[in-house]
Amino acid sequence: MNQIELSAGTIDYRDTGGEGPTIVLLHGLLMDASLWDDVIADLSIDHRCVAPTLPLGAHGHPMSPNADLSLRGIAQLVAELIDRLNLRDVTLVGNDTG
Repeated sequence: MNQIELSAGTIDYRDTGGEGPTIVLLHGLLMDASLWDDVIADLSIDHRCVAPTLPLGAHGHPMSPNADLSLRGIAQLVAELIDRLNLRDVTLVGNDTG
């Protein structure tokens, strides 16, 4: 599992790497990136899969005291992750939180 320091704090993420189209897989409340393990096993054959563990209740690192953990704040955190990992033309796939 990889880690990245973002403005709200440290998050873990899985990145399969690869040259195929990039899919960012987002879990819902009280879950972590392992929700996507079976999907990643299938898709990683011809896609780059990135699955962060977002601060939605099952994350392993405390967030900064001033972190915005509203839905808008989480969306900004996802955008920051995409930018920091230099991902382009991604497909976002979400489960539970819309």
